[in-house]
Amino acid sequence: MSSARSYGGVNLDAQGAAQTPLWLPTVGNGLDDIDWSQLRHNYGSAEDIPGLLRASAAGDGDAVGELDNTLFHQGGWVGSAATAALPFLVRLATDAQVRPRAGIVDVIAALAAVANTADARFIDEGWEAALGHEMPRLLAVLTDEDAAVRRAGAALARELPAEQAIAAILARSRQEPDRVTRWDLVLAIGDLVTRTADTGEAIAFLTDQLASDDEQLALAAVHALAAAGAINAGDQLDLLLRAVSGDISGWSQSALATPAVVSWTGRLLLGDPLAASAYQLQLTEGPADPDRRIDVARAMGELLDEWRSPSSAMLPVLASWLSDPLPELRFRAAFLLGGLGAEAAPYADALARASEDPTPPAPRPGGQPWGRRHSGRSAASGTVAAYPVCAGNWASTPAGSTRPSTFPATPTCRRSWRCTNS
Repeated sequence: MSSARSYGGVNLDAQGAAQTPLWLPTVGNGLDDIDWSQLRHNYGSAEDIPGLLRASAAGDGDAVGELDNTLFHQGGWVGSAATAALPFLVRLATDAQVRPRAGIVDVIAALAAVANTADARFIDEGWEAALGHEMPRLLAVLTDEDAAVRRAGAALARELPAEQAIAAILARSRQEPDRVTRWDLVLAIGDLVTRTADTGEAIAFLTDQLASDDEQLALAAVHALAAAGAINAGDQLDLLLRAVSGDISGWSQSALATPAVVSWTGRLLLGDPLAASAYQLQLTEGPADPDRRIDVARAMGELLDEWRSPSSAMLPVLASWLSDPLPELRFRAAFLLGGLGAEAAPYADALARASEDPTPPAPRPGGQPWGRRHSGRSAASGTVAAYPVCAGNWASTPAGSTRPSTFPATPTCRRSWRCTNS
């Protein structure tokens, strides 16, 4: 049986070499002059890289994914194949005729990020010079005709040498027509200023954005200034609340942020439990769309991971969520109350009723479980009943009771929340 594959109409043999020569201007010059068999990527010989580059040039997104897998995979090193492939990746990323350009930019950004963080012995000795040679074209991605590519370019720019990248972003920001791209450019500056001593113009630009009529741009500026250590996010609490209570749908297109805007922003306040508690409690009275309400619960769980002091103010809210129509919210409320120990004792009966709830919390898009740690990392794998009881562990047993070493998810762990070891 043949093990040949096809990417974008380009037939590859078992080693990934092109069976039928395909020359495209974007990757043709010099591609076959390199002895790829002597270069290495995550799976050994780089003989398959020319075929994958050609298929990517032909518009095959699967080939781009395979380039990411072979050259980057899970990170940790930058191999010789990545250095040799970089000029061709850049040609693809900057050619308007190539369709999957944003994905190609993502591959370059991932490699550049590894080069910034990994030990020097794991970085191919030619990578830095190759990256420096491509800097003008890499920064030109910020002016691409496609907004998605420009957003990917913002994520790439934050991994490039800081002074050049900041200058390019500041120049582009003054004429960028796309709202979400403007947000990403601001976020990129926040990361870049941590890597340079010359921060004056960048910090001034970010500070100006706090007064923007676009509240999401102002929100991005708070994130950027906080990353740069130039602002106390708690001082901007009113701005944060207005922004995360507004139209946050655009963040789903961001290359640098997350659609879970409430919890992402809440992390800015985790060092200040009073500000964080005020932020979350006010949001419980805010917009009623399900995703945002669940994200408020996620943020509350992350705060309770860091601090116990806000719990008394949150108890009535958590208790009210135990009977909420949203299964994910009922799950999170039971999970969090189960971790608060004796403070949750007044709600033992309500928690017991929750332990009889057979509804499975819906997974996030893509099938991933909701949240992390106290906010419900096992939500996708059971019912509302099983996991709050199990995850609550012995902490919810009322004071004075014998606390078990485990809290088995069985009917005996109901009503009084007094359990014995089994």
